[in-house]
Amino acid sequence: MNSSDNNDPRNNPNNWVWGVFYVNKDDSRVLVPKRIAALGWTLNFGNKRTGLFLLGIAFVIALSLRVAEIFSK
Repeated sequence: MNSSDNNDPRNNPNNWVWGVFYVNKDDSRVLVPKRIAALGWTLNFGNKRTGLFLLGIAFVIALSLRVAEIFSK
């Protein structure tokens, strides 16, 4: 661990709800490494762009399901 890891807001336990959800309005990142970086990435639920990101994913899924329904007839 280097000194920049100590200053990373994702290492602050106050930025984690139930130890699972990262919520930090001061962090501009939408995707942040999990507390244990080897486990992947998580969303910053304190960032307004995260809501848009999730809406975009939901829209793509809904559109894909609708297109599949149309072509299955």
